[in-house]
Amino acid sequence: MPILFLFCTFANMKGKAKKILIVITILLSSTNVLGQLSYIFNDNHHIDSNDIKKMYLEINAVNFFKNNEFKGEKVKGYTLPGFRLSTNISLAMSKKIKMEMGINFLRYWGSEAYPCYSYLSISEWESERYNKGLHFIPIMRGQFSITDSFHIIIGTLYNHNNHFLCRPLYNNELNYTADPENGVQIIYSNKYYTSDIWLNWQSFIFKNDIHQELFTFGYTSTTNILRNSDGLNLSIPLQFLAQHRGGEINNSEKREVQTASNYATGLNTLYNFNFKYLKHISLSCNYVGFMQNTGTLYPFDNGWGVYSELSVKIQDFKISTSYWISEDFITMLGSPHFGNQSQSKPKMTFDKMDMFMIDLEYCYHKNRYFSFGLEGNYIHYFPYTGTTTDNWPMERGSADSFAFGLFLKINPRIRILNVATRIDN
Repeated sequence: MPILFLFCTFANMKGKAKKILIVITILLSSTNVLGQLSYIFNDNHHIDSNDIKKMYLEINAVNFFKNNEFKGEKVKGYTLPGFRLSTNISLAMSKKIKMEMGINFLRYWGSEAYPCYSYLSISEWESERYNKGLHFIPIMRGQFSITDSFHIIIGTLYNHNNHFLCRPLYNNELNYTADPENGVQIIYSNKYYTSDIWLNWQSFIFKNDIHQELFTFGYTSTTNILRNSDGLNLSIPLQFLAQHRGGEINNSEKREVQTASNYATGLNTLYNFNFKYLKHISLSCNYVGFMQNTGTLYPFDNGWGVYSELSVKIQDFKISTSYWISEDFITMLGSPHFGNQSQSKPKMTFDKMDMFMIDLEYCYHKNRYFSFGLEGNYIHYFPYTGTTTDNWPMERGSADSFAFGLFLKINPRIRILNVATRIDN
């Protein structure tokens, strides 16, 4: 079924007919074309033995354009045009020790000043503190690989693999907008189990500072029940995020300790095909939760959601169809579409909500130094109810949102010189 025809048909249907079409679409999606863009932003944390005692200049340039035409009342539409440039010097002193240092730049086309914040998404403006021309942040990473499977990182973390968080817990747009993470990280992987534990320190405070310290702790793991390179794969993900705001030496008027968390688990299935064009079909279902452990930052104390996705990959294309239902749910790093609180009107909340999504992606990735990608997204909200900013009940009909984007990534790696070190392996 052509994707444009499906969009138009779905947008004009009503009520139960739309939910019936969800099932039909999922069944038909295996005949459509489909390349997941997020893996392009993966960082390789393994130390290559061929790189030992060699210094490299690594350049990672991503030019992007993303346009979001959002309807409804959760989040306003916006456009992301710009580039992110990361340049750093790397040196593997042995098969166990590696260091990197450099600088990361972010520029939005048409912007000449940038507020001085630790960026997570599009930052709010503060006119008295800003950088001129572009936003920049230093990079400094030290890595100790105890074994080929066990790695300890201090400084700038390996975070552009999204820590393998599921979609409701991580918004892929953060690959464009968010600063590099900094803190401590432990990565472990073998044939049957992989895990990523990290602490991202986002806001440091001085004595009598006027804001709170902020850090995020995360844990993700995947347990492989069945692993077959040319057949069925089954795995169980386990994911946890906790974000803490606090501090004792600051002079903020609001010093209330605030801690909230997200978690997720479920079942992922993937079938690899040994065909020329058809690569794999995957089906996943995740139960996602929210808890406000301390404080009153969010309007809910507990919430939940269920996210189901079916995707098919053929050559460089991927199409995904997914269904989401949630109640009293807040996502800390995910897209606002998955939450039950309005981002554009923070006092507005929504009752149980469900939505249907279609994502079409293309990724040209013929070598490790060059990638080009396109994406199209469609989101349909089913009729919903909620509470307005004036605490009045409201009732809304269905709403449709669209987004499209493209990116070009060029990441050369240039050998500078050989370095004699005295660190033993």
